[in-house]
Amino acid sequence: MHAAAVYRDFQENHWRMKKLRAKLPKEPMANDPDAITIQLTSNGRKNIRRFSIHHSLQSLLDYAGSRGYFEDKVRIFTSDMPRRDIATLDKTMSFKNLKWSRHSRLTIETI
Repeated sequence: MHAAAVYRDFQENHWRMKKLRAKLPKEPMANDPDAITIQLTSNGRKNIRRFSIHHSLQSLLDYAGSRGYFEDKVRIFTSDMPRRDIATLDKTMSFKNLKWSRHSRLTIETI
């Protein structure tokens, strides 16, 4: 790949990440009774963030994208068995309505 194309991809990804970071809801405090903690793992790297049970699944996808894990380039799976690809879930539903546990672990796999 030509250096200019690599730089252009880098700039585009940086812009996408910045745009998604701006959309993220405020992270609740650890002692908030409505807070859930989600751990995203990819190739041994862990990203941990709290969300309100009232936030939508889309907020998690936005967070993953803000860390460089874009929906069009990765799949995110639940750790429970059988694993579920979260892309198959309704993105508008809240974590509460999806019945997610207070501590959830998700695995990111590159497409």
